[in-house]
Amino acid sequence: MPRTSPYRTRGGRVVKSTANVSSGDGSITSTTKPRASSRRATIAGPLASPVTKRSPASSTPTYESPSTNKKQSSVRKSAGGSRSKGSVSKWAVLFYAPNVIGYVRVAVTLYAFYLGVQRKSDWRSVVSLYFLAFALDAVDGYVARMCGQESGFGGVLDMVTDRTATAGLVMLNLVVEGDELRKFGWICLCMLDIGSHWFHCVAAAGAHHKSEEATAGKNAVLRWYYACKPLFFACCLGQEAFYLINYIQRKGGKFGGIAMPTWVPREVEELLPTTVEGWLASITLVFATIKQLVNVAQLASAAVALAEADAQKKKLKAIKK
Repeated sequence: MPRTSPYRTRGGRVVKSTANVSSGDGSITSTTKPRASSRRATIAGPLASPVTKRSPASSTPTYESPSTNKKQSSVRKSAGGSRSKGSVSKWAVLFYAPNVIGYVRVAVTLYAFYLGVQRKSDWRSVVSLYFLAFALDAVDGYVARMCGQESGFGGVLDMVTDRTATAGLVMLNLVVEGDELRKFGWICLCMLDIGSHWFHCVAAAGAHHKSEEATAGKNAVLRWYYACKPLFFACCLGQEAFYLINYIQRKGGKFGGIAMPTWVPREVEELLPTTVEGWLASITLVFATIKQLVNVAQLASAAVALAEADAQKKKLKAIKK
């Protein structure tokens, strides 16, 4: 009978035979127990021996220390954290704070127009709601810069709301207007406002329509208008105020009369307005007129820029042929 070793392996552990038991068919089996020294290899801790791994593609074992495992796990965590920190979902952009303000502005404007077309509506409610929506136009830009939530969607939402609100105010005047020639004038103002800004935005090639990139290379009037913020704000406010005052006058609203000083000649007094709303209409008409002249310059400049770009494309195609 051959001599057998008292030590055997089972399940990756070294065990020691304690007794030999003979079976019925003549074979010998042994009852084993683990060696005391092998238990140290199963203790986890900073002093434990390196973990042995066997690669599936190769029979050569690889050794990884606990410190290596910790370094690799920390690198994976830091990499995952940096990816999640920089990602922004589309829903987050849609519900940026300035964009939510834009939605509120649209709702307030629509409600103002709804009240405006009612026959028994009070013009004071219409004017108050419209000016509230107009004030929100300045708030959303400030919030976007403070919160770092500028977005292309927000810029388009702001521009489209501006133009559609002005077009709605023009149509509101068209509803209450009685003179046919003035109705035609309101239609022309609406077409000029939308058409000039549309051409300007397309010619800007993705840049914001109020930025320096959008006005670069345009005529001097346009650059001066968008660069001078007080003039820009005064013209925008004057145009909206002129439209609202005209609506108030057609609805029969009055702010009161104005008595002319005695030293004013009677010939001059007959040419001047005698009411508060008349004076406001005369003052705001100046800024509204400047705004329309800028719209004409904006339309012409954008049309020339687009035609020049088309000519350059034709020239490049001819050179390639």
